[in-house]
Amino acid sequence: MKQLLYLTIVFLFTSTYAQQLDSKDTSTDLEILLVGTFHFQNYHPENNQDVAQTDVLDVLSPKIQKELAYITDQIAAFAPDKIFFEYPFAKQARLDSIYNSFDQNYTIEKHRSEDYQLAFRTAKKLNHQKIYGCDYRDAQFPFKEMISEMKKANQNKLIDQFMGELKSWENEYNAMIRQHQSLKHALLYLNNDENRNRDVNFYSNLAIQGGTTDQISGVTIASEWYRRNLMMWSYIQKRIETGKDKKIMILLGSSHIAILKQFINLNPKWKTVALKTLLDN
Repeated sequence: MKQLLYLTIVFLFTSTYAQQLDSKDTSTDLEILLVGTFHFQNYHPENNQDVAQTDVLDVLSPKIQKELAYITDQIAAFAPDKIFFEYPFAKQARLDSIYNSFDQNYTIEKHRSEDYQLAFRTAKKLNHQKIYGCDYRDAQFPFKEMISEMKKANQNKLIDQFMGELKSWENEYNAMIRQHQSLKHALLYLNNDENRNRDVNFYSNLAIQGGTTDQISGVTIASEWYRRNLMMWSYIQKRIETGKDKKIMILLGSSHIAILKQFINLNPKWKTVALKTLLDN
């Protein structure tokens, strides 16, 4: 009798669990448009602090301005409820003041950054009263120390691999820019899966090998990069209003987006939207 009762309970439990699995809610609570970009201000070489030195489009040229009008129209049609971009989270009050004084017909001609050209421009088209900074910059990036430790450890093959991949990417990107002179082509290139994987691979597989076992510059670079992006992702999540926000846009340097996409993919209720789905038509 006890055995029969036990089997009955097990049957009821497994049947209920199976029904729950079958009826699992697969709806999406939030769509997240990820836009990885180059830094528009790098058009002036003295502004370029990136490890990779690439050709940068003149976003104030008439041709690129026409593209920006189209791209921001397409993003506005996606209709994100909030727009987040690479501006210090701690300076939101200053950002509010700058955004409130933004005049699309006047300011756009004076500012080269993606803040004005993409984030502000799109937000104004959507009549957003506020735009959100999410950057966190209190992080280390001891790149020169890492290379020095690699040299001292005689990791010449590792240095050659890293520098070779970096140069290969620079050449590939620059060739694409020279061929197309197109912002759309540049953004779609930076946002494809292959380039995102390249970004992540540098931190998770190459940098952490740098130096001997008692040297940590490479690990510091990787861990600090993840920490910085986790802080940014935390700031974004804390400003998402559950139930109210159905779509958001995140505009960051493409290397940041590569990491954030990994974080977002861990939440089954959130769905990333590829920029190419808005522009490939």
